[in-house]
Amino acid sequence: MRGIHVFGELSGCDSSTLIDIDSVLRRVREIIDSAGLSRVSEAMHVFPNGGYTFVICLAESHLAVHTWVDERLVTLDVFMCNVTKDHSADAQRVFDEVSVVFHPEHRHVQTVER
Repeated sequence: MRGIHVFGELSGCDSSTLIDIDSVLRRVREIIDSAGLSRVSEAMHVFPNGGYTFVICLAESHLAVHTWVDERLVTLDVFMCNVTKDHSADAQRVFDEVSVVFHPEHRHVQTVER
């Protein structure tokens, strides 16, 4: 199996993106679809302060987002693996494009090959 796990913290994010799960989910789905990845299922929860968390299960693995409204912080986790195809470029592209959705002032990113 070849895989890559790209994850990080996005700080100083646009506050409106931290509470607008509908717009963010719509954009994330578009990014996933444009990368040619296969969405399998989704789970989400909205917290009383408007923050949210969601996970999109992919045939290739997953993408997870968690928002902290008061801190203007997002954690983003993209993991992709496959026996027959190296999705490293797809994972990095998806991470980068989803990051832009939140308009962060700073990004702290880690990448692990699996």
